[in-house]
Amino acid sequence: MEILKGEHVELSRPQFQQVLALLVHAPKGIRASDVYRKRIVSAADEAHALLERMEAEGELLSRTEKPSGGGHITRIYTKGRT
Repeated sequence: MEILKGEHVELSRPQFQQVLALLVHAPKGIRASDVYRKRIVSAADEAHALLERMEAEGELLSRTEKPSGGGHITRIYTKGRT
């Protein structure tokens, strides 16, 4: 299992770099929908999983925002480590 886990980490490293590149153009943060729309992943649930994993590894920080006019709560991700 550890070998497979290592391969999974290596496969997602390019995705990590693509997400971090998105943040260069969006310093106030990105949403999972941004990752999905840029085709970094093929499904919305994969975008959420990728961002949560990056947060767990310290690459990203997150905060929740609720629109002032009401609506769904959104998780916004910003760069973690400097």
